[in-house]
Amino acid sequence: MSAAMKTSAIEIEGLEAGYRDAPVLRGISCLIEPGEMVGVIGPNGAGKTTLLRALTGLIKPARGTIRLLGENLEDISARRRARLVGVVPQSVDTPMAFTVEEIVAMGRTAALKSWGRPAGRDRRIIEKALVYTDTADMRGRFFSELSGGEKQRAVIAMVLAQEPRIILMDEPTSHLDINHRIEIMQIVERLNGEAGVTVLMVSHDLNLSAEFCRRLVLVHHGRIVSDGAPAQVLKEETLRRVYECDVRVQCGPADGSVTVAPAPRLLPEHSGRGLRVHVVAGGGCGAEILRRLVLAEYSVTCGVLNGGDSDAEVCEALDIDTALETPFSPVGSEALARAMKMAGTADAVVVCGVPFGTGNVANLDLAEAAARRGKTVLILDGVGERDYTPDRAAARRFEELKALGVVMWESPADLVRLLPSALGPGPCLKRRFPFRLGTTSYIVPAEILPNVRMLADRLDDVEIVLFESDEISNLPSAEAVSELARIAREKDLSYTIHLPIDIRLGAADEAVRRASVEKCLRVMRLTRPLAPFAYVAHFHAEEGRSREKLPAADIDRWRGALDRSVKDLLSTEVEPAELCVETLAYPFELVEEIVARNRLSICLDLGHLLLYGYDVSDNMERYMGQTRVVHLHGLAEGKDHRDISKIEPVLLGSLIERLCVEDGVQRVVTIEVFGKADFERSMEVMAARRADAKVVAAAL
Repeated sequence: MSAAMKTSAIEIEGLEAGYRDAPVLRGISCLIEPGEMVGVIGPNGAGKTTLLRALTGLIKPARGTIRLLGENLEDISARRRARLVGVVPQSVDTPMAFTVEEIVAMGRTAALKSWGRPAGRDRRIIEKALVYTDTADMRGRFFSELSGGEKQRAVIAMVLAQEPRIILMDEPTSHLDINHRIEIMQIVERLNGEAGVTVLMVSHDLNLSAEFCRRLVLVHHGRIVSDGAPAQVLKEETLRRVYECDVRVQCGPADGSVTVAPAPRLLPEHSGRGLRVHVVAGGGCGAEILRRLVLAEYSVTCGVLNGGDSDAEVCEALDIDTALETPFSPVGSEALARAMKMAGTADAVVVCGVPFGTGNVANLDLAEAAARRGKTVLILDGVGERDYTPDRAAARRFEELKALGVVMWESPADLVRLLPSALGPGPCLKRRFPFRLGTTSYIVPAEILPNVRMLADRLDDVEIVLFESDEISNLPSAEAVSELARIAREKDLSYTIHLPIDIRLGAADEAVRRASVEKCLRVMRLTRPLAPFAYVAHFHAEEGRSREKLPAADIDRWRGALDRSVKDLLSTEVEPAELCVETLAYPFELVEEIVARNRLSICLDLGHLLLYGYDVSDNMERYMGQTRVVHLHGLAEGKDHRDISKIEPVLLGSLIERLCVEDGVQRVVTIEVFGKADFERSMEVMAARRADAKVVAAAL
């Protein structure tokens, strides 16, 4: 047996347990050291209570091992286990007429000799437990006459009298009022801190768990989803996926406290009244979606479904008009035509987690037809994993649908949150911050002008992303520039021009450098009628050179070429401060002198700093005074330009707070994403952050 096994308070290894033939826990492994206070959280049915029952020996594991204080649970006698482990269940009832004092005294049973009665030290321990839990005044009352909250306090007093080395708590404060809830948790916290008692607490109260537990274990479907400090576990994206509801997580920048609040899901801003949604489902994958859409007041249709399918039964129960096919038959032309007609009158088509085979892949024809007519189509990601057609037809169709700009969703809560903004304008954040908020000119799969028209009423700025090469160019015509200028005047819109990224202003080859300069000058001359807020430029290192591989010997030559290119660019009517140098893979201090000497500005790209492992706070402190443009985008699976909910809330809050400080510099903050789903999620995050900006502004 290892040293860890001997000294750990609780060690769970490969635990599988459940009831009869229904497994609940599926390979749980967890190590809890002596003196830890750990909260186990998760939705109903996740396996939290089953875990506690396994730890107390009430159910026998099907597989795996449990060790308490280094000993196998099955080798510990019931009497000794009662001295080591105290259990606070969700509720306790007794048919006997025990008083509160007698209930608390039961905590000393395992410490007494056979038929012994509490005396001396035992009486002092009982009295202390009564006083600690504010139950001393009710010592003579019968336990059966107490309220739910009073019973819970008496049970906790009994466990305290037990003086265990480990306390297992199952929703210990569920029946308590606010005052006693905090008091009980402070008692447990004090025992944990002063006596070193190990505490494992199951709770639905995320905020209480985050406040009192230094470590949280999030359980879902019998498995551990996340394990760590509260700020690491309580992530908005994780909680939305696990709890299947929209939440907001706020982190206190000063003390690191974490607060979770449910977002209003069925309030007017999330109401679907007057909107029609057609759902493609089957095999039970659509039941939760159909239920939520009906609750949110959407008019819902569904199909094609086979008669007798569980989703068809849900539709019948909810009075949802459904296109049905004969049971066990492939989708036929008549049923598909009816479903096509339903989708044709809908405002959106939702494709659930349907397993696709040759019999129902025709349902994707319905989604494609809707997308080509310009309707909003939302598809649960991962169609390829649900493709059982012999020629991977569903996966191919999915890729074609993605090219048409469909919106991807990940959970029922994600879909309910996305639908309102997908069907119509989401939050308007124009003139809502002390800086100009913008995004890119490629949010929907269309050219620059349609994107600008869509965004002009919702934001202060649009970053015109331009590229030009021998193969392809998106430079707008003179007529398009005139239209962009007109929109800007009418909508109080500004433009940030992102210069082509395939330029090499620091190239060793003088011809390449000069060609890059000419490309930038051509863009500047074309867009000058737009009176751009800023031009954003990449000072790339040599082609293929990463942050680590940039040779020191080449740095001076590279910076010399950059210096010449800057002077060439500033020979036009562009003001030095309008030219913003973007933070990239290399350490920005390599070009810091060029920026300062030429009085240029900086584009502080938060996503790039995170991607390449730089200290964001240090860069904000060092360069914010010279920063004119900030790029915001999150990271997911090693890729950037994702929605800003992927940015740590504390970091994002700190940045917004810094941007709200009046320092005489007008700035544009660009949500630099390239898709409608990422954009709408980011807009929701910024809408929620408005409160932070208002608080800072009021303080100033």
